[in-house]
Amino acid sequence: LKYPRMFREARHAVITKIDLLPYLPFDLPRALSYAREVNPDLEIFLTSSTTGQGMDKWLAFLRREVSHRSNRSAASLG
Repeated sequence: LKYPRMFREARHAVITKIDLLPYLPFDLPRALSYAREVNPDLEIFLTSSTTGQGMDKWLAFLRREVSHRSNRSAASLG
């Protein structure tokens, strides 16, 4: 809720360093709830570069986006 415009206009969000959640005073369910309160369609990726958790999903998304944008760009050059 701290940055409502950012979350309202975003399509995707990445929460990193989720491996640290047991050691930090961060309420992940509450943060997700707040983000979705502002934007129910927000796609959220939970990642940890240390453990690799969530990285497959995040990288697959990036690859799809790059491919999609490349295809659109090539089609417009047509």
